[in-house]
Formats: sequence, structure tokens, C-alpha cells
Amino acid sequence: MMVDPMLINSTIVESIAKASNDVVGLTQVLVGGFVGLYIISIILTYYTNRQIMRLLKQIRDELRKGK
Repeated sequence: MMVDPMLINSTIVESIAKASNDVVGLTQVLVGGFVGLYIISIILTYYTNRQIMRLLKQIRDELRKGK
């Protein structure tokens, strides 16, 4: 009994395509996760800087009152 070489080739191509789809999906999830973390860190840095500036202004105002 002879096995059709085209069937073997198509099976190999299908398995490679499935594997590459999995890799692409995983890469998208990882990149999406890193982009999300980056955006969250930017937002947190912005709000933290605003709070630090607010605190410094309060300290400055208290020091001016003390004079």
C-alpha cells in the first residue's frame, strides 16, 4: 500500500500552520500584556508625580506661612 506524498505534505503544512498560529497568538498576548503594563506604569507615574507636586506645594505654602 502506497501512502500519497501529497497527503503527508498537506498534513505537515497544516501542523506547521497550527503551530505558527499558536506562536502568533502567544506573542500577541505577551505584547499586549507588556503594552498594558507600560500604559499602567505611565498613568501611575503621572498621578504619583502630581501628588508629589501637590505635597511640595503644600510644604512650600506652610513654609511661607511660617515666615
